[in-house]
Amino acid sequence: KYKNELGPNVSVFCMAIPVGSDFYLPPSFKKDREKNSINYLYSTMNPSIKCVKAYDELEKHQNEYIQFNTDHHWTGRGAYYAYLAFCNSAGIEPLTVDKFEIKKINNFIGTLYNYTRCEDLKQNKDYVEYFKIPNATRATCFNENLSSEKETKLYAEYARGGNSYGVFLGSDHPMMRIESDVKNGKKILIIKDSYGNAFAPFL
Repeated sequence: KYKNELGPNVSVFCMAIPVGSDFYLPPSFKKDREKNSINYLYSTMNPSIKCVKAYDELEKHQNEYIQFNTDHHWTGRGAYYAYLAFCNSAGIEPLTVDKFEIKKINNFIGTLYNYTRCEDLKQNKDYVEYFKIPNATRATCFNENLSSEKETKLYAEYARGGNSYGVFLGSDHPMMRIESDVKNGKKILIIKDSYGNAFAPFL
């Protein structure tokens, strides 16, 4: 419906994000692979929709730190590989890893521990790795009815502890606007959940 409304001059992408269970749960837990659901979703799309194969790219790197131990989100590295998949679908050249300033927040214990209070998870702490883009940006966030806005940061580097994933965009805002010093005449609108917080800065 978005594609029909926006017309032929606007590209529309769909990127289904795997949650990691396909990669890491023991085989006895796998009744139906998430990959099958994603492939089915993509098969129902109008051919004019560009379907991003994030699953396939993440699967190549499943032995790397792409999923947290104690949290349901992917890591910054996982989001980077999804960015590679997006660039492939969009026909653009991605930045290589060496172009980013890679930073780390230690001692992250996330939602899976908070829900379960499982001691095994507490003993297997995570760290939050984030890839700072080599560009100047200006970010603005809006309230729920879009009646007010305020300056914010692309990376909330003060985030610590259980809120460390909040380093990406500073949390979930009803709407954000990000402008960068890349002046190529292109704009992109992202409709996302919290997985998109780690992904959005790459764009």
